[in-house]
Amino acid sequence: MILHLNYPTIHYFLYYLNKFQTYFDIQQGLFDEEITIPPLIVQPYVENAIIHGLRNKASDDGQLIIKVYRSQEKLYYEIDDNGIGRAAAAKINRNKEMSYGMQLSKDRVQLFNDNDHENVIITDKIENGKSIGTSIMVILNIENQ
Repeated sequence: MILHLNYPTIHYFLYYLNKFQTYFDIQQGLFDEEITIPPLIVQPYVENAIIHGLRNKASDDGQLIIKVYRSQEKLYYEIDDNGIGRAAAAKINRNKEMSYGMQLSKDRVQLFNDNDHENVIITDKIENGKSIGTSIMVILNIENQ
């Protein structure tokens, strides 16, 4: 299965329905391929975008864009939001218990790919010195499938 999202993540989509728009851009024909990936491998990244970036955005013009595409023997997931950014979210969540979901997911991707390359790339989007969201790219090897 190309995209796994669990019940809590779907709940966030519905609960914050008026807070942001979600767009899926999945390469044509990708669902027709027999590609096996670990379940919920990108779910923590999507959930973080909603909970920490978009939920705390003052306006209701949030956007969550999830792109999935294949290039050669790799499957790419791009999770892009126009939320408050990681630095602002860290200030809000400073006194809360630390979440290990993103690090655990990064470790799972590393194990799945069985390499030492940078398989999860997180980019803080900055414009005129102000955070305008976060972009995450998850790269999975799908060779030998």
